[in-house]
Amino acid sequence: GGPAALRHWLTTDPIMKDFFQVHTSQRWYQGQDQLRIAFMQSEAYATLKSAIEAEGLDLQPTAAGEVYHIEFASENAKARLSDPAAEPPMALVCIRSKEQLRWYVPVMVDVDTDAATLVEQNRCKEFKYMFRDSVQKIRHLQAMGYRTVVVWLSEWNELESEDARRAYLRMAVGSPSRQNVAFSPSTAVEQEAFE
Repeated sequence: GGPAALRHWLTTDPIMKDFFQVHTSQRWYQGQDQLRIAFMQSEAYATLKSAIEAEGLDLQPTAAGEVYHIEFASENAKARLSDPAAEPPMALVCIRSKEQLRWYVPVMVDVDTDAATLVEQNRCKEFKYMFRDSVQKIRHLQAMGYRTVVVWLSEWNELESEDARRAYLRMAVGSPSRQNVAFSPSTAVEQEAFE
């Protein structure tokens, strides 16, 4: 809305367009850098880095100022992305608990159903589902040419030993399965039908 003259000025004036483009981009990059800093100060970062080094993977934290904060990426990712003959670089993305859908029951469920039946109808019971920004991030990274590897922090933080973390990381890196795919609860059954 707003007055037509003001709307026209905000959308067509080159100076105003540049102002909004710069300031919205700047805010986005600041947000990504804040995520990066918070991650690098976390226990998850320290344990992941240790497991990555122990497994001999060529992954490193990404630099500040990237479009997306990627927890770890292949050392020469940008060069490999620009070379069509190169093996796709790896991007290890951590899915935070708030980005993991843990409970989804279709609206059509009878509200008088007992708790045990509701638990059985929870579509998130058997598979992991990501949502919010993580889905978009994974899809964009895949579209850019990355081979994405997903680490679910809800699972990672429960691992108690270095051996368990290394086994989890090996499974995540070596598994081109649902572990590495962003999908929604409504399409899980459809995807299984085509496998």
